[in-house]
Amino acid sequence: MDNKLLRIWLAGKTSGATWRAGQLEDCFGSIEAVYNAKMEDYMQIAEMTKSVAIALCDKGLDGAKTIISDCEKLGINILTVDDECYPKVLTEISSPVHVLYTLGKIPDWDSILGIAVVGTRHNTEYGQTVTERISRELAEKGVTIISGMAAGVDSFALKSALRVGAPTIAVMGRGLDEAYPPENQNLMNEIIKTGCAISEYPPYSPPLPQHFPARNRIVSALSNGVLATEAPKRSGTLITTRLARDMGKVIFAVPGNIFAGKSVGTNNLIKQGANAVTCGKDILDAFPIRVKNLTPPEIKAVEVVEEVHNETESIDGLGEEENKIITLLREKDMHIEELAAKSNLTIAELNKILPMLEIEGYIIKQAGSQYKYNV
Repeated sequence: MDNKLLRIWLAGKTSGATWRAGQLEDCFGSIEAVYNAKMEDYMQIAEMTKSVAIALCDKGLDGAKTIISDCEKLGINILTVDDECYPKVLTEISSPVHVLYTLGKIPDWDSILGIAVVGTRHNTEYGQTVTERISRELAEKGVTIISGMAAGVDSFALKSALRVGAPTIAVMGRGLDEAYPPENQNLMNEIIKTGCAISEYPPYSPPLPQHFPARNRIVSALSNGVLATEAPKRSGTLITTRLARDMGKVIFAVPGNIFAGKSVGTNNLIKQGANAVTCGKDILDAFPIRVKNLTPPEIKAVEVVEEVHNETESIDGLGEEENKIITLLREKDMHIEELAAKSNLTIAELNKILPMLEIEGYIIKQAGSQYKYNV
């Protein structure tokens, strides 16, 4: 039986518990043996839950076949751990990835120097300037810029690298049938001409809030180092740097005004041991051996179409309820009970949505269940 088909099947059955895909194969000896196992076999695996075991007992492959068909129609490549060009580092992290969907040109993972550039979606002019300058300086030397292609810092980093003709890698929190956010479709089109877009989610997977913290572990794993250019105290950027530090990656941060809220996160990273940087050379000096083998880009630089992001409009990639909450908090700070009354959501529903918005850096929780918009 086709291993690629079985790996897509297994990834779907263990979604949200990706560690089990590799563990199951280790226990049973092969992907085919995992597929052919029975309920009692699955339940002998440590930490196996009954719900996952029941899912694994569904041997239907129609869903996996549909994914393969969709990828063929969309020109999306499917990479699995069986492929030589698969980034093996993704199988070594605590939540491994065994299937990747890609658009564009896969790099030679062993030869590149990948630097992840991350930061707030709601950057200041200072954040944009330092992101663009340092990303350009790195790209000019042949560094591969890796980011999540979100609005703000992520996009500025990728665009700066593209302008000097350097390949980039965008890691998406949704299927590759569309860009995220949608206004970055032009940016994605340029990225895949020389670099690649990557996702662990099959085509037509929506940009669910939980996908983005999960995406951050891939950004961290694929990089040799992570640069945070601007981030508030509570930010998804700090999730990425924490994951990267746990993986043994080198962490860099741009210092900012100590009175600026958008620089609290990066300044704290420096206090916690991150390398303070003010230019690309500070990062290059940390990788002398890899830098010697880099080839500066020689291809013609591209002009990336700039997209206008209106802060007063809905935020793409967030659902209607999330945007409703952000709209309310833009007007004024609110207690959770007032939010419930004005949003027509229950406290239980808000307790699921608010923590994710806080992790992603959109809002800040204050004392007494009071919330404010993170301007």
